[in-house]
Amino acid sequence: MTTIASDLLWCIIVLAIMQPTVAVIGGSKRYTLTSGLTLPSRSPKATISGPTITTTATSYPGVQLVWYSASFNIDSNANNQYFLASVYKNGVELKQTRTISGGYYQSSYGFSAVASENAARTYTIQYRASRTSYHGGSDWKGLTLQAAEVCGAKLLSLKLPTANMAPQGNSFHDYNDLKTSFTLDRKSIVLLWYQVAQDAGTSHVVGRITVDNSVMQGSQHLFGDLRYGTTGTMIVRELNAGAHTFEPQYRQPASTTILGSAAGDWPGRSAQVIQLPLGAKILKTLAPTNTWSGSNRNTWQLLNGLSTSFYLAATTRVAMYYSYSTSAWNSHHLAKIYVNGAERVETRCITGNTAYNSCRGFTVLDLPKGTHTAQVYYRSPASHSYDTSDWKGRYLVIFTIPSCDVTKPVISCPSARTVNTLTNKNYASVSPGVTATDNSGVPPTITYSKATSNLGIGTHTIVATAKDHVDNTATCSFKVTVRDAQAPNINCPASLTTTTLQPGSSLWSSPATSDNSGGAVSLTLTKNMQTVTVTRNGQSVTRYKLGANTITYQAQDPSGNKRTCSFTVTVRDSTRPSITCPNVQVNTAQSARSVTFGVTASDNYADPTITYSKAASSMFAAGSTTSVTGTAKDMAGNTATCSFTVKVNDIAPPTITCPNDLRLNAPVTGPSMAVSWTNPTTADNQGVKAVSSTPARGASFSIGVTTVRYTVTDLSDLTTQCTFKITLLDVTAPTISCPSNLVVNTKTGQNKGIATWTLPTVGDNSGVSPTLVEANNRVSGAEFPMGMTTVRYTATDGSDNSKSCSFTVTVKDNEVPK
Repeated sequence: MTTIASDLLWCIIVLAIMQPTVAVIGGSKRYTLTSGLTLPSRSPKATISGPTITTTATSYPGVQLVWYSASFNIDSNANNQYFLASVYKNGVELKQTRTISGGYYQSSYGFSAVASENAARTYTIQYRASRTSYHGGSDWKGLTLQAAEVCGAKLLSLKLPTANMAPQGNSFHDYNDLKTSFTLDRKSIVLLWYQVAQDAGTSHVVGRITVDNSVMQGSQHLFGDLRYGTTGTMIVRELNAGAHTFEPQYRQPASTTILGSAAGDWPGRSAQVIQLPLGAKILKTLAPTNTWSGSNRNTWQLLNGLSTSFYLAATTRVAMYYSYSTSAWNSHHLAKIYVNGAERVETRCITGNTAYNSCRGFTVLDLPKGTHTAQVYYRSPASHSYDTSDWKGRYLVIFTIPSCDVTKPVISCPSARTVNTLTNKNYASVSPGVTATDNSGVPPTITYSKATSNLGIGTHTIVATAKDHVDNTATCSFKVTVRDAQAPNINCPASLTTTTLQPGSSLWSSPATSDNSGGAVSLTLTKNMQTVTVTRNGQSVTRYKLGANTITYQAQDPSGNKRTCSFTVTVRDSTRPSITCPNVQVNTAQSARSVTFGVTASDNYADPTITYSKAASSMFAAGSTTSVTGTAKDMAGNTATCSFTVKVNDIAPPTITCPNDLRLNAPVTGPSMAVSWTNPTTADNQGVKAVSSTPARGASFSIGVTTVRYTVTDLSDLTTQCTFKITLLDVTAPTISCPSNLVVNTKTGQNKGIATWTLPTVGDNSGVSPTLVEANNRVSGAEFPMGMTTVRYTATDGSDNSKSCSFTVTVKDNEVPK
């Protein structure tokens, strides 16, 4: 191989005499250098003239697969020389494409998936280099920039860490910040890519890919022993729907820090996960593991195990990627893809002069219907071997990129409808009833401008969008009227009992209300406490009705739905009335009289009703004392009692009429006799309790006048007396017996004589000694003249009955004269 070493080329750019070609491959564009290009050393970075691709606006979703690669030689064999580059989109660096290479012969490459945009984009390459480098002009040099549109593809993940990462040693470890978890919504073809641009410190770096903790055969690769280099590779696999992990791994003997993209304009590491569209198909995957040794003939020959054929049923866009790692024993190693025997210039690669290195290449092209071959060729002046070391890998994958599907799905919306809200919700859940089909045969994804599982009250115009696997969309609309037919919730307070009697106090809290609509609920008291007008202390007052009062509320939501609840307020008066009883005392002259009386009573609710054990104004007997119980009963049935006496004083004494006076003759035999008479007549207004007389009827009456006193006593102990006289007439003369005649002598010397006698014996039927009177007042022992004198005694009893007797006193002169 020929190198150009003129120092003058450090300051100028020598463009090839032939112009590069830009091929349009039905949605893909590629810049491929076919002539020589000299790039001088330079710093800072600058855009390489020539490799520019401008893509048109894309109206459908997807990604553009952007690939940059360059195979060249640097005008120096020192391993500390470098060439670094990255792809720029519209002047902005895609840091995930950063690559660096060093040494004499080398290749650089960078890859990125860029989301499609409805705007034109321009891709360029910028570089800087420590020495002049030469691209193109021989069978291995080249410079390529590709952008392939993949309709319907999705960039599921892009990891682009900026921080440095400490070395992990010479056993496989994850690039922890490149480890990616992703989820597939369907069984899909997935493109996994990672690359790391780094300074290996004159050591080598071994890399590989694991998916779901399994090492992907063919992903093994390395670079070294050079200071600068880029590791990385691509794996295309079909994975089932669900969760997956993508883990790039490496080992490195030297303890060299892996720099992040924040460390400068060239270091960096990235990992990308691209889900290819429905219809993508892996045609071939070759990852041989057999031991193989290569010759040093330095002629192009087939790379062992990387040759295949495939059949296409129609013109198809096909992508191919190859990589392999080898030991060139400090020589270089060249490779590229041949399709149907023709070189694919854009896949050129060179390694060396190092003991270890890897080559890789990528292309997208359209192939017609039929059988096709794809083969990886190489040449090397050094012999080499391939065995089962953990760094050696050979890989070729061929997969299809489906053509863009620009046919919209067919979508059908239902007619307008009215539904009710869900129970206790302010929304309805509606099964949309939208149907959609697609020319791909895969049911489109249907989305809605509003979630049909949560439609609020009102009329909704819902736009349904059917999106197929490449995001072609079709829309239709339908109306759903959500009606609130559910009555609001109302929660009345619990029934209660109150002793509040007078209106005006708040007895309860208003019911709690809510509505599934979330709107304001109006609350109306449709049935309130009943009141009554009563008299209390002589005045009209208003009171709550005693007993159970049914309270009813009505709740109404904004849609007019109503619901009521009721509870009971029991008004209870447990306070007894207050009552005062007076004692009553009246007078009457009648047998009975009507007595009016009244107790006083009051109550906290209303004037109580007063009743008596004996009705007021009823007749009370004269002289009676009657205990009367007054009962005050309020409207709640509470009672209070007191007792008092009604005393009717009898002021009319009884009447009594005594019989007429009696005149009776006393018996001859004695001074007294028993006398009977007709009982007096009595009368009284209440009745006679007793009639007594003094002396009693039938008593023995003595001669004379005896007053009989009758006393009549009525039931009130009033008394009246009457009298009459019983005269016992003594018509029997006393008995008198005079002494015998006396004869006495004169006194000596006198003509008189003294006569003594015993008074006459008298007696009377009255038992009272009669009065004895001597007619001439003579008394025994008196002097009597001589002769005969008659002494006459008269006995007179108390009734003036008298009887006389006489005797004579004869005075004899029996003295001898002197």
